Parts: sequence; C-alpha cells; structure tokens
Amino acid sequence: MVVTRNILEEFFPFLSPLYRGAVGRAKELQLEIQQLFGKFVNEVRQDKKEGNERKCACNEFLKAQETDEEGHLYEAASKFGLGGCYRKKLCVVLVVYVTNDESLPHFNFLKSSTPAVHSSWPMMARHPEIQDRAFAEIKANIGLDRLPSDMDEASLPYTCAFITELLRFRPPTWLGIPHSNPKDEEYNGYHIP
Repeated sequence: MVVTRNILEEFFPFLSPLYRGAVGRAKELQLEIQQLFGKFVNEVRQDKKEGNERKCACNEFLKAQETDEEGHLYEAASKFGLGGCYRKKLCVVLVVYVTNDESLPHFNFLKSSTPAVHSSWPMMARHPEIQDRAFAEIKANIGLDRLPSDMDEASLPYTCAFITELLRFRPPTWLGIPHSNPKDEEYNGYHIP
C-alpha cells in the first residue's frame, strides 16, 4: 500500500488527502474479500470431502495448492493475484479448466498475464454460459489444433465482443488514465475531440 501511495502521490499530488486512513480501509476490504471468497472455497472443500467434487477453477486451484511442495502458492497468489513463480502453474490450471484440453500446459505464452486477464477470470466464473458460447465459437471456426490469429477476427464476432466488454469493464491500466487524440477525428459519424 505504501508503494502504491507513493506512486500515486508522485503522479497526482492532489490525491494525497484521500489517502488518510487508506491502510485501515484496505485492511477492512481485504478481510471482506477473504470472507466472501473463503465462503466459496469452503463450499468446494466440503463438497470434495462429501465425494461431490465440483468441476470448477476453485477445485483445480485447491488441487494445485495440495501438490505445492515449496508452500509458496498461497503467498504468491495472495500477493500478486496470480503472480510470482507460480503464475505459469495457475494460468495452466485455468486454461486447462476453460478449454478442457490437457495438452495445453506446454505453451510458453502462459508465463505472463495482465491485469485485464486476471480480472476476466471472475467474470467468466460468474457467467460460464458466456464463456461456453465464446469457446464454442472458437472451436467451430478455428478448431483446437491452433491458436487464433488476427486473420480469424472476422469469423469470431462474439469472442471479439466478449474481449472488448472485458476490457471495457476492467481496463488493463490500474488507474484508467485518460487518453486523448492529438487531433480531432471523425469516426462513423461521431466527432472525437
């Protein structure tokens, strides 16, 4: 929190008064989030104990946590979202769950991810029917033997709209810093200053 505060104060000194008491509010929010997600995790654990193992990302994460030999998985996940040395492992877990394809873990592109991708996972978990529809469109138009390219964009309207909505809902920049055009533009009849 201190690092974030210093960065914010450097770029936006007028925000400094807003940070009085921010550490306390951040701790309260963290506790609230832990309680909310802890409830869901406990439900998945209980179902697993009763022999009703759910097919969900939370269950896959718990399996990965059980096989974590060094004990850093929880620490890395809680500090960096899905960061640190376990970023690849957790991304693999989620991609394998989403695509139901266990041949994917060898892809090296999973070594990094962005805040926009991180924030998309809760949205996909909350609306699995949308995720299923996007996957069905990819499977029908591209197949599972290759990754999509920019040449495939025209055949994936639902998936493109899905990605656009995720980026609109949770922009990849942590502040959503405003952008401006160097000159006025006209686009589809709209004037953009």
